[in-house]
Amino acid sequence: MLRIDIPTLVFLACIVFATQAIALLVHYRGRRPYDGIGWWLAGTILQAFGFLLMLAIRSRTLQALAALANPLAFTGLLFLGIGTKCFLGRRAAPGPYLGAAAVFLCAYFAFIFAYDSLSGRAAVVSTATFFGALDIARNLRTHRQRHFAGSARFLAGIFAFYGIFHALVAAVSAFAPPLGSYGDLLKDPLRIVLFIVPIVCGMLWTAAFIIMQNQRLNAEMEEEKEKLQQAETEIRALLEEKELLLKEVHHRIKNNMSTIASLLSLQAGLSLDRATIGALEEAGNRLRSMTTLYDVLYRTPRYTELSVNDYLPPLIDDILSNFPRTAPLRVIKRVDDFILGVKKLQPLGIIVNELLTNAMKYAFPEPGDDEIEVSATKQDMRVTVVVQDNGKGIPEAMDFEASAGFGVTVVQALAKQLGGSIRIERSRGTRVVLEFPA
Repeated sequence: MLRIDIPTLVFLACIVFATQAIALLVHYRGRRPYDGIGWWLAGTILQAFGFLLMLAIRSRTLQALAALANPLAFTGLLFLGIGTKCFLGRRAAPGPYLGAAAVFLCAYFAFIFAYDSLSGRAAVVSTATFFGALDIARNLRTHRQRHFAGSARFLAGIFAFYGIFHALVAAVSAFAPPLGSYGDLLKDPLRIVLFIVPIVCGMLWTAAFIIMQNQRLNAEMEEEKEKLQQAETEIRALLEEKELLLKEVHHRIKNNMSTIASLLSLQAGLSLDRATIGALEEAGNRLRSMTTLYDVLYRTPRYTELSVNDYLPPLIDDILSNFPRTAPLRVIKRVDDFILGVKKLQPLGIIVNELLTNAMKYAFPEPGDDEIEVSATKQDMRVTVVVQDNGKGIPEAMDFEASAGFGVTVVQALAKQLGGSIRIERSRGTRVVLEFPA
């Protein structure tokens, strides 16, 4: 059966403070390392060792070690005070703490070597503990951190109670019969209270300190979350502004190109030279192919890329509408739905414009069962665009790669710009194949 005597309580106090030290160590390593937690950990360890040395009072040969128990416990209390100040963001000047430790040690050891009074040592320990605990309570009560104000006040109350208790002990010790030896401690049931209070208070202030740290961590995480949300809102607003500006830029580019194309068309209508008219109309058609791209970009939420299926079919219809015919023309569009960037779509549109323009101008000299097919596919990160007709075809004598025509030169230059290749196949009309990386 467990006896409630001083050695038993000392042993329990050792276990309690060791458990608190382990809890603080785990908390220190697993959480944000705030200033002051290391001091709290060191102070709790020192108090655990101080209570452990109190067990030496049971052995006559080891009683000298028991004299070190109270200095270790008081030093641990000073460390708790330093840790509290650091945790609250205050400067913990070493001078006052070193001075308090020096005064305590001088008075304590004076009652060992000069006066050899156990009651005097007990009074010194209680008085020093009173001032140390009240200093911690004062720092906690006067802090300005609203995030953990409740737990700080609770922790201040614990230390205030602990200090007042030791003040009462010091007052009682002044009127109590003097202690002759450590053996008198074992015989005095009232001394049990001196060990019960540190055990209870130690558990309470360690739990309160961990709670205070958690509250601070949660408050800071909440503040960081609010800052991130605010930054996200600002970034979203900037993105919306950027999208609006890009939309406006595309709209203005489209309008400017349309204006230039209209001017070219007007100039062609006023010109009498057929070659000049043809050159102006071809230049206008090239501008319209780019205008179609910016028109589609203006109406889509993405401004740097676009589905080929959203771009090529309306472009094909727009190009073919520039060549009115009396005979029917069957147009086949096989365009897959895949994404390309604007830097690739713009030259692609001009190439398709050139190929369709050439087909409409030269492939069908006589009306018949005329057909044009345009296909665009993507496979293994390679894009293949085919423009073919069933017209009369390109003469064998004509070398496509060596042609000096402006349209062919533009097509070859743009195919090179895309990093691809272009070739002509002469079978059942003309088939032009453009391949380039996606």
